[in-house]
Amino acid sequence: MISAAWIQKIRDALEAEKQEEQAKSPVIVGYSLELFKGNKTELQEQLSSAPQFKLKELQDAGYAMTHLEYLETSSSGSLNQSLLVLERPEQKNEGANFRNRDLIYLFDHKQRLISRGAIFSMNPSSLTLLLDDADPDEVTGPFIVTKAGSDATYRYNQQVLKALQADTCIGEAGRYFIQMFFNAENEVRNTQKLEPITCNLNEQQQKAVQKMQTMNPKQYLVVHGPPGSGKTTTVSAGIKAFIKSNPTARVLITGPSNVSVDNVMMQLNGLPMVRIGSVARASEEITPYLLDNVVQRLNQSELNGALIDVKDAKLGLQKAKKKQANQGDKKEFLQAKQNLRAMNKQLQKAEQSCVTKTLQQAKIICCTLSGCSHFNTLVAAEYSKGFDLVVIDEAAQALDVQLISALQLAKRAVVFAGDPMQLAPTVLSSSAPKEYSEPLLYRLCKQNEKVMESDNYVLLDTQYRFDKLINEFPSKQFYNSRLKANKQEVSQTLEWTSVCFLNTAGYDFVEEKPDSGKIFEQLSLRNQNEAELVVKLVTKLIDEGESPNNIGVISGYAAQISLLNQQLGGQGIEIATVDGFQGREKEIIIMSIVRSNDDGIVGFMNDPRRLNVSITRAKRLLIVVGDAETLQKDKLLGQYVDWLYDNADQIAVDEI
Repeated sequence: MISAAWIQKIRDALEAEKQEEQAKSPVIVGYSLELFKGNKTELQEQLSSAPQFKLKELQDAGYAMTHLEYLETSSSGSLNQSLLVLERPEQKNEGANFRNRDLIYLFDHKQRLISRGAIFSMNPSSLTLLLDDADPDEVTGPFIVTKAGSDATYRYNQQVLKALQADTCIGEAGRYFIQMFFNAENEVRNTQKLEPITCNLNEQQQKAVQKMQTMNPKQYLVVHGPPGSGKTTTVSAGIKAFIKSNPTARVLITGPSNVSVDNVMMQLNGLPMVRIGSVARASEEITPYLLDNVVQRLNQSELNGALIDVKDAKLGLQKAKKKQANQGDKKEFLQAKQNLRAMNKQLQKAEQSCVTKTLQQAKIICCTLSGCSHFNTLVAAEYSKGFDLVVIDEAAQALDVQLISALQLAKRAVVFAGDPMQLAPTVLSSSAPKEYSEPLLYRLCKQNEKVMESDNYVLLDTQYRFDKLINEFPSKQFYNSRLKANKQEVSQTLEWTSVCFLNTAGYDFVEEKPDSGKIFEQLSLRNQNEAELVVKLVTKLIDEGESPNNIGVISGYAAQISLLNQQLGGQGIEIATVDGFQGREKEIIIMSIVRSNDDGIVGFMNDPRRLNVSITRAKRLLIVVGDAETLQKDKLLGQYVDWLYDNADQIAVDEI
């Protein structure tokens, strides 16, 4: 079906990506796995090729937190995971590069690896971890936490290629879609015309919903949603319409990130959904739909007996342990331990039976694209021989091999929703072929006029986020002037127009490379003077009555974000990389460009899609802070600076 050469090329690219991922996931020199209770062989294989650094080096780079003390443990609500709360020392300013949902390794003070997990939540005084491989009641501090990598996506993608090589598809339409998108010219099909539906959607949004409602077998639809155009609302309405017209149908909602999946789910609240994935990686609002929680809710009576047996067995073991300590009776202790093991096996068997039943009965399955190759997703898909509708949100951020994992599960129709003019998939390896990193949605929309003019394509051409001024440059530059602003005017902030430019040229605001750049190149640049200027801007806005919750600060460089977090953290201001802010919005956005050098080197900031995301996050006010002399040496950024000079309010450095 797909050529062996194409599969090998993708396999080579995956291997290169794995090596790059491991390179940015360092581990402590001299670590030990003697306390680790999970799959040691698998973990050792993953760690063997990871770069090793001394603990002090990882601390300095913001990759490690130390001297963490035990506070408490609790249940996560997940069947197989638990929460560990640790106290962070007051005097230490560590962990600048850690964020909620980050994968981590937990070590004891002797650098013995205890468990893998993820950051569930964090604040200046405490850190809550969701652990995969440890019983928190058995561990003692002080602890060390380091950032971790994962080869799970690599392994899932390899599974996809194996299935592709074997020409295996669960969904009967999957083979057709894969052949059409990856092995031949795109076929154009016409859809049935309907009368306009009545709902609170504009004409183009209604058009997309109508098409989703009446999708024919082996039909695909592209919903092109520029910033603020209501893509998620439209796709959610389309899913509801499809289910209403097809009451027995099953739907798969997927996307390259947890956020992309959860955003759609939040607009489908109340529908019978099951979310496959880790509780630490999913949004809090969709916690009730997590597989473990649905299983427990729907099968409570079936599981209660087994849970009580395990609880009783644990109490019996505690009593036997005390008796052994006092009387030396080892026989009773061993029997109690064996009984607990047997009760745990019974519970696991009951849980798996309930999980299978829940997955088979679920009308809507939700997971990331990596999760499409997960055992639980495949169980759900095989029961109905695939999903009647597969919806891939943020499809422009997905690699081909990830899209194929979803297409293999398609029984009837597929919807690709996203914007090829926003950020593409993150590809770390410079040796990856172009076809590996250039997303399918980009190829469909930018290189195939036949698709864009067909009934398989809908452009959502009205955005509701920002006014005409903010809209002007991205509409002309990225959307052929087809993107319209619905918002006519906005309330003024500090008597500025909705776009302002703070030019730092001539003030010796020099970019620099901190310690974190030794480990991961994207962390390599920051601009301390520019960061101080951003802090002054934020202070000025708050002094004028702006709520910190209305302000977002973005930059292309994680080192700059770490620096700004140190200076502004804890005030309620959202500070994130441009890549991490895609799909988000704030009333006010301050964009810190960082780059300032005599050679006019702007790095990845000259990516049109990254610029588009950067300048379309603000609803009311966008403030761009950067060195015009450096930026004007780049063609695209130079055009934007020229536009800023002609249209934006100019703020002098001395005014702040």
